[in-house]
Amino acid sequence: MTVPGGVGTAEHIAVTQRLTNEQRTLLKRAGEAERRVWKLYPDPVARVLAIEIRAYIEMGHRFEQAGRTNKLIDHILAEPIVRS
Repeated sequence: MTVPGGVGTAEHIAVTQRLTNEQRTLLKRAGEAERRVWKLYPDPVARVLAIEIRAYIEMGHRFEQAGRTNKLIDHILAEPIVRS
């Protein structure tokens, strides 16, 4: 899981690279989705989704504009977290 402000987070990437505001927003949304996925899905599924999102945060945001990972992030952020 991501440590807020740690290496690989949107904040770290934004400091070490020149990003547009749109890219910064996408990375913040991806970080939020990566944290939420653990609350929404059981461990094996959450792990796979978190790995996919982490890869997007670290490299994929440079290459993928409106692809599958962005759709995955939108879906995760739209899902309500059900408290039991």
